[in-house]
Amino acid sequence: MKKQPSQLDWSSVHKKVEDILGDQFWKDIQKMMPARYPNCDLYETETTGVVVVELPGLQTAKDITIKLQGDHLIIEGTAPYVYPVEAKELKLKERFRGPFSRSIRLPFQYSEDQSISARYKNGLLEIEIPKQHETTPISITFDE
Repeated sequence: MKKQPSQLDWSSVHKKVEDILGDQFWKDIQKMMPARYPNCDLYETETTGVVVVELPGLQTAKDITIKLQGDHLIIEGTAPYVYPVEAKELKLKERFRGPFSRSIRLPFQYSEDQSISARYKNGLLEIEIPKQHETTPISITFDE
């Protein structure tokens, strides 16, 4: 029985493509498709959602704007170019730099009553968003 697209094992796609097209494939693709925004991770605990964004080279966290809009976390700023040579002289260009706007859909409901915290340290922006506590279902009856 053939797997449906939503049932594919996407975790092994990278290795399968590399086996077929060679280990240089991903490097060649990366050169053709430059990064549009910094990389990030998102994970959840029981009480908090945490977003971690790679932003090396910022002088201060004030260079970043963070806002919640509906179920999206929006992060905007500029990742600086910090080298003493011109960008065209770089022999390998993998890191993101320049202005960006990143919108991340949150897979949980957040609590508007609690404050959201953000820290910038060692090139990583970490945003902690308190999750909304599940509420007890309310029974609704029909008027007769």
